Amino acid sequence: MKPKIWLIVLLLVSFFGITASAFAMTLQEKQALIVQIQQQLSQLQQQLTQQLGQTLPEQQGTTSWCYTFNQNVGYVNSGSNDVANLHTALDQQGISYSPDDINTYSNGTFQAIIQFQAKYGISPQSGYVGILTRKKLNSLYQCGSTACKPKWQCYNWSSCHNGQETRSCYDTNNCNATSNKPLITQMCTASNCNNDSDCGWSGLTGNSFCQAGNVYRIYTTYICNKPGTPSSFCTSSKTDKLTTTCAPNQYCKDGSCTIYSCNPNWVCTGFGTCINGVQTQDCYDKSNCADATNKPSLARSCTNF
Repeated sequence: MKPKIWLIVLLLVSFFGITASAFAMTLQEKQALIVQIQQQLSQLQQQLTQQLGQTLPEQQGTTSWCYTFNQNVGYVNSGSNDVANLHTALDQQGISYSPDDINTYSNGTFQAIIQFQAKYGISPQSGYVGILTRKKLNSLYQCGSTACKPKWQCYNWSSCHNGQETRSCYDTNNCNATSNKPLITQMCTASNCNNDSDCGWSGLTGNSFCQAGNVYRIYTTYICNKPGTPSSFCTSSKTDKLTTTCAPNQYCKDGSCTIYSCNPNWVCTGFGTCINGVQTQDCYDKSNCADATNKPSLARSCTNF
């Protein structure tokens, strides 16, 4: 406790000594004095932090200060306990974070972290306490154990193959250790199918055929029921699927649209009585070709007697 008391006394003496003489100063001198006091306070705070962060041998029988950094530290953590202990660690390293105060993360701390990273070959030297910098800090000052503690995350299991499924796991703390690493292989029971494509590819199958005057093909659909389970099974269904609609002058033959080829067979009733100089008749195509080519005349001139 002696270093702590000494620093507090020194701080009070300095403050009251300076205050007593401040009444005779000009405004400019007072402003300069305020800056000087702030600098002295920052230096005294760093010294006080270092003294508080260390356990004195005659008091505890050990010289170890410890702190575990469980999260990354940066500007957004300014004012936190993590920043205060980060400053203690920097004091232990003999690296100044001035002019930042005890728990402020600003430019002084930013530059100090760059020095720390350079000292231990940490790249990039970002001025931010990320995973690698935090790993080094914990290797130096972590409480209870200096060992890095892995934090495992794993991908999904693979499909079952030969009675075994696998996955990959990685340590987000990059401890280069395998302690408590989750299983990456395990026994499994293979399923008959995991998705529809395991049963077959859905699509058109077989040859084209005629139906209702148009062209059709069979469409087969494959389905995996209860996918990925030991009780999974495949089913399939077939439907007639229209592929081509024939035009009005076409008809479907042997699975394709074909243009009509028809020879008309005209049959007429014969011309009737001459009426007003005209005779008429009716004609029809016995072949139903729907083609008027070479159709006989239905009227002709005549002479009434």
